[in-house]
Amino acid sequence: MLISLVEARPALWDKTLDSYKDKTSKESAWREICTILNEDFQALDQKERQNFVILACLNNTLYFLMMKELEKLNNDEIESVQTEEEKNLTLFNQLEQETLLNCLSHNGIPPDCWDRNQVKYFTDEYNWLYIHSNKLGCKICKKANLNLIKIQGMHVSKDWCDGNITAVGDDISKQQTSLRKKILKHKNTQVHLKIEQMIDQSMLEVIPNHLQNLSIIDNALTEKIFRTAYFIAKNQRPYTDMPKLVDLHVNNGLEMGRILQTDKACSNIVDHICSEMRKKIFKDIVDNRRKLCITVYESTTISNKTMLVICLRAAIAHEEDMITLFFDIIELQNTSASTIYAAIIDDLSKYGINHEYLKNNLDGFFSDGASNMLGRVSGVGVKLQNVYPNIILWHCCNHRLELAVSDTLKEVHGTNHFQSFIEKLYVLYHQ
Repeated sequence: MLISLVEARPALWDKTLDSYKDKTSKESAWREICTILNEDFQALDQKERQNFVILACLNNTLYFLMMKELEKLNNDEIESVQTEEEKNLTLFNQLEQETLLNCLSHNGIPPDCWDRNQVKYFTDEYNWLYIHSNKLGCKICKKANLNLIKIQGMHVSKDWCDGNITAVGDDISKQQTSLRKKILKHKNTQVHLKIEQMIDQSMLEVIPNHLQNLSIIDNALTEKIFRTAYFIAKNQRPYTDMPKLVDLHVNNGLEMGRILQTDKACSNIVDHICSEMRKKIFKDIVDNRRKLCITVYESTTISNKTMLVICLRAAIAHEEDMITLFFDIIELQNTSASTIYAAIIDDLSKYGINHEYLKNNLDGFFSDGASNMLGRVSGVGVKLQNVYPNIILWHCCNHRLELAVSDTLKEVHGTNHFQSFIEKLYVLYHQ
């Protein structure tokens, strides 16, 4: 069908006709053929149109192979078949040439002075070259941001950006020479080289690599600051030592950066380290389903705020022996048993120690003998035992010892004078 359609349009193959040299007529004829073969051809984009033309040519090639098979089977019609094949082959070669030109050019209309081989050579040799309506243009100059390359003495050619470079000359040879010179001249211009350099640098990802290097340096400086803050907390030093230690490191030749060097920053860093260490420890406890006991004490700050100190007793990591570790300190709104019970449960749940875990792994609750802690009716221990019946309630031995000593001193009156003397000494020297 393709051959018959081409044959019906002599303007595509008959060189004796004036319409053969008319590009507009030829382009219109090709568009009619493609529309007949595919009704949706006009709705296709440029790439889909090119693929459709190539597929049509391949189908036509299969037609030629079939014609050759018919030639072998019918010896009587050999001459007529060969004549038909030659005619079809001529049309096919012209169609192939037009198709390749379409694929290599921007919109299927290369310069008149270039043939198929020249189009392929120049587009392969200069990958920035594009063809538009018998004219040439530069892809990278067209896409470049001209505001970024405005340098004194450098000018971007508008003709190359818009694709308006045409051939000049009386004959084909001069036209080809003029295009070749223009391409070579544009290739060596400072603006074109500058744009190519910018594209090469963008491929190297200079900015992302630089940001990554800065991030590595910042992380190294932050590690030094964190180690210094950890040293202060580990050795129970005041946070005001932080600036002094940073100055010492700088005098010793270390780079410590410019931030996180105050006592306030040290306090925040230590709090963050404690929080992360606490998460890691209790993740190990929860993951390994370790048994634990809860120990709580009440305390009062200098500003008379009631605080609840929570400690846990459990095995950590690969240690087989039980250890007592500090868990958290919480400010209480009041000292009622319900408030203390809710504060303990809520604080434990923040680190994954939830109701199901406590039900299977909580073994005991230790505290002083205050009524709100170990009261037999509504103390915190009783509330816990109602929810977790297997736990053991225990009055802390240290508190028992303190109460025993206090009762003994009350019975032995001679020690009262000694206690009064010690208290007076404390008051005197404490001032």
